[in-house]
Amino acid sequence: MPSVFRILVVPGLLVLLAGSLRAEIIDRIVATVNQQIITLSDVEREMVFQEIGIAPATEASPAAADKAGTARITHYLIQQLLMRQQIEQFPGLDISSQDIVRQKDQIRQRFESDQKWGEFLKQGHINEPDVERRIEWQLQVLRFLDYRFRQFVVIEPKEVEAFYQERLSQELKQPTPDTKPPLSEVEPLIRDFLIEEKLDQQVEEWLKNLRETATIEVFN
Repeated sequence: MPSVFRILVVPGLLVLLAGSLRAEIIDRIVATVNQQIITLSDVEREMVFQEIGIAPATEASPAAADKAGTARITHYLIQQLLMRQQIEQFPGLDISSQDIVRQKDQIRQRFESDQKWGEFLKQGHINEPDVERRIEWQLQVLRFLDYRFRQFVVIEPKEVEAFYQERLSQELKQPTPDTKPPLSEVEPLIRDFLIEEKLDQQVEEWLKNLRETATIEVFN
């Protein structure tokens, strides 16, 4: 008679129990967010995705295999899960298969050959559908941020002038303000910069509020 298997969640571990009560640890829980779990395998997969630059908007966490790197990526995944819980309730974020394939092709071009690409996926324990799902999520996040925040960002002329007078030389790493280009030439770039800056601030405040109202537990 075949054994009966079930999954038992204990603090910090995912355990597989056979009918004989023999237990085998199959993964480790690193965090829970509103009763949804993040596992060590999720962290390891995230390191692979970030290595090839598939990291949705919000702060990017450098991939690293050490304890500090694991903690950074766990923090990143907590933010992503908080966002996912919100975005799942937001309509109109469907991504076309053409957009997904186009993005995937751009990533593949960074590798010398299809063989190198295949080896990378194998070593990272992911496959092409994993990459496609991740690209879809990245594009959904960007679209959500556009709908939820970017379209409401307003840049006043005085903000452009203040940036030009006080910050442009520093941002361009110019030794003296005398070498600044005319405002008319750089105004579109300044506006784009200020929009991204305000967007980052609004998203960070939004994520902060989500964290404060969420039930989060991290296992060391």
